[in-house]
Amino acid sequence: MHILKSRQGTRRNAGARLLARMALALLLTFAASVGLFCAPVLADEAQETEVKTAIETFLRNYTQEAMLYEETDQRPCSVYEPAFVPAWEQESLPVNGKYVLLTELQKNIQFVEKKAAFYAAMRQMQNIYRENLQLYYTYTSLKISGNSARASVKETAKFYYTDSNRQSVYETNYTIDAVKFMDRWLVADVTDGSRFDGLYKKTPDFDLEAVLSEFADGLEKETAVVTYPYTPSEDAEAGRIFYNGANAAAYASTYCRQDEGIVQKNYYNAQFKSYAGIGGDCMNFTSQCLWAGFGGNQTANAINEHALPMDTAGSSTWYGRSTAAGIKDSSIINWISCAGFWNYVKGTNASSDTGMYATVITVSGNSPITGVAPQELVGAAAHVEGAKGSFSHAIIFTAATGNSRNEIWFCSHTKDVSHLKLGDYYFGPIRVYIPRYMRVSAEQKPVITPDRITPDRITPDRIAPVLVNTSAAVGFHTEAPQARLSTVVQAPDGTKTHVGLAENAASCSASYQFTQTGLYQVDCTATTAGGAAQTLTYYIRCVTEGVRTTASAPVPGPEPAVDPEAEVPWSVLPEEEGADAPEASAEAAPEAAEAEPVPFPDMPTVEIESSLLQPAA
Repeated sequence: MHILKSRQGTRRNAGARLLARMALALLLTFAASVGLFCAPVLADEAQETEVKTAIETFLRNYTQEAMLYEETDQRPCSVYEPAFVPAWEQESLPVNGKYVLLTELQKNIQFVEKKAAFYAAMRQMQNIYRENLQLYYTYTSLKISGNSARASVKETAKFYYTDSNRQSVYETNYTIDAVKFMDRWLVADVTDGSRFDGLYKKTPDFDLEAVLSEFADGLEKETAVVTYPYTPSEDAEAGRIFYNGANAAAYASTYCRQDEGIVQKNYYNAQFKSYAGIGGDCMNFTSQCLWAGFGGNQTANAINEHALPMDTAGSSTWYGRSTAAGIKDSSIINWISCAGFWNYVKGTNASSDTGMYATVITVSGNSPITGVAPQELVGAAAHVEGAKGSFSHAIIFTAATGNSRNEIWFCSHTKDVSHLKLGDYYFGPIRVYIPRYMRVSAEQKPVITPDRITPDRITPDRIAPVLVNTSAAVGFHTEAPQARLSTVVQAPDGTKTHVGLAENAASCSASYQFTQTGLYQVDCTATTAGGAAQTLTYYIRCVTEGVRTTASAPVPGPEPAVDPEAEVPWSVLPEEEGADAPEASAEAAPEAAEAEPVPFPDMPTVEIESSLLQPAA
């Protein structure tokens, strides 16, 4: 079994390497004893545990600096260990099926150092600060072959922004190569598929200061281009279903990750087919959010039959696939594909055919999203950079207190993100879609037609997840008064409660206390004077954590763009005051200067949980 493959062949070089190896062994032993880098595992512990220890120590150091801006040493537990001696610079180590010079591998770690510095600086430029950071690590794969290892690791970060009372959940998927060197596993390369990796990983000697200067300049430039403008009409137009962004945002927050311990399938909407793992669920999830914003009825029959507001008429269609069999994915490409959705909107915007009309905003660089009011961005879809390049990943905006990227929140699927600031991650080009209305053909039946002329739909008053043992208003409204409105809530245990009743009214709302965790079913029924009735169903999630009553004290740094002591509204729409709302996902088929060794840093502000701390399955 190869431990090292030398690129030098003479006996003299071999002797020099032997002496260097002995010296390095003494250095490593001493460094481990004083805590300079990851401690070795006991002889009887599994090799897999040692690989994971190195990986998680390295990732923890990186995330600590990139998210909390606390300077850390990225070198411990990597091939760039502070104790390494120059005699090893021309050694080759086995990485992913080939031998690579140690000096080349060290450039990978230097790149990560610069990457952490970039994210720390660009986030502080935007006054993005967080606290109560907790990190969790899970492995989708870990393969060890001889003295090399490759792992796919998901890091789940939970935290609160200092200017928000909603918990944020952020996933990063890493591919990590490790090598065994001097009986110690060390990280040799780290990638996460980010835009930053795509731009700079192949040229790790890039000028970080120049990149940050360019980023700072971009914050001052407004490059947003608005196409397909929209002027609202005071009168409801016949044959149109109008969009409610707050409902789309609330749906997003209901069906995105709330806690690291929830299995993915348990927070995705089980009524729709999931594309996670088979191309990405991002556009599928985003389409669901838009569907909810148009008043989608969350019953199995309505989804299976592609009822309004899904678009099944005309030359271009937009409808999703339920978990029922018999529907080919190829027929719903506009629902599940970023490129398909873009083509759909271009087509329906440019014609008088049935379907969606949306304002489109294209933004370059890290420019703010201008040209519309912040409240118009709530519930908007966006295409950002993904694995297939620009505009290949879909997200949904769920809150906005301004037009800058640090004032806009989003959610998404695969990767799964909840209540993340847009400026925290996406600094490249963005295409934003603000749905305005859905054109309805004469053949498509409206939900309620009391006068057989003006469509009068039931619109749910969706809300984001609520804390257990708290109360919230539950209800719905209609476009015109109906003879009778009623609201029934079914708890996760099946208990039903009639919570609201109104006569000759256009809205029905009542306070309800949530005492169980899980999904609550809300049935909204409107009945006309002639006895015609229609019921619409939606769901509210109840959680045990994720909301706090107030934000924390002001953050350090420049004057923040948002009052850090004020709660950030989940939705900025006046009529939804106090309601919550965050999120969307990818197109489906979606240097360092030499430093003196320092003690391994203590990180009391970060909680770490990983498979290493869990009992064996």
